[in-house]
Amino acid sequence: MVVSWSGLRTFIECPYKFQKKYLDGVQEKQVFSTASEYGTKIHDELLRERKINLNLEILGTEVYIAGVYETEREPITLQGVVDIIAKDDDGLVIIDVKTYYPSKKDFLQVNFYAFILSALKRKKVSKLYIYETNRQELIEVPDLTKEVHQKIILLQSSVSETNLFPVNSGEHCRFCGYVEICPLQRNIWANT
Repeated sequence: MVVSWSGLRTFIECPYKFQKKYLDGVQEKQVFSTASEYGTKIHDELLRERKINLNLEILGTEVYIAGVYETEREPITLQGVVDIIAKDDDGLVIIDVKTYYPSKKDFLQVNFYAFILSALKRKKVSKLYIYETNRQELIEVPDLTKEVHQKIILLQSSVSETNLFPVNSGEHCRFCGYVEICPLQRNIWANT
């Protein structure tokens, strides 16, 4: 099994969407938003032109990382792309760039990358940050690696044992490409 941050985030937000996208191979209807287009443009510009002044030794931007996590059931390959990997005197520093003030899911994302580097690659990660572009603020990310580990194990058990993928509604539904087949949305779509 291969799990990226986007796959794990999808599972956390809505296990049903995870099942449709990653297990059943149902093509997601593209839903675009100007906010995501803006975020991509700003993100690319900041990283390309190195407009973020961090006072750290930058080791790389848009760095692909991966590692195999040996579990009791079967190995899981975890992978992701880290916006910025830097170095300080204590070890590696992971920085993710956001064009909005981060939520707990964003903190989980940075911890997911730290889990790959520290637990799987045996690299010492000293600090985790999110750089919020609007405020030009570096926000320290709390340690949520235990929670990330629990989510990975829950995902694995859902896939290999329980095969339970309930629908979970929330803010993420606004831009979901599966609303037309979603059991919670069925009545809405039946009348349109």
